[in-house]
Amino acid sequence: TINAVVGIVFSTLSPPIALLAGIDFVICHVMFGYVLVFAETKKNDLGGMFWVKQMQHMRVGLLIYCVLMVGVLAARSSDPVPALLALPTLLFVSWSYFRFDAKIC
Repeated sequence: TINAVVGIVFSTLSPPIALLAGIDFVICHVMFGYVLVFAETKKNDLGGMFWVKQMQHMRVGLLIYCVLMVGVLAARSSDPVPALLALPTLLFVSWSYFRFDAKIC
């Protein structure tokens, strides 16, 4: 999930990052496709534990994205209004992260 978070967060600031993230996804798809079929042993089903952990990681990535965008808006604007308008997203993302954590975990 760290590859997805880096690709999503920084591709809005620098579009070539999206291309590099896509190349990384293709390479990981090929490598992990081999590992899954030929190199890994069969494991028991854990009931979606890894999916929940990845959802938590993506929500942390979303929080990082919101912090970055508020900072970018504050730095690039001469007026504090754009950053103040984006600031409530931090509250909502934090609330949704803890709500998801309380209901699922």
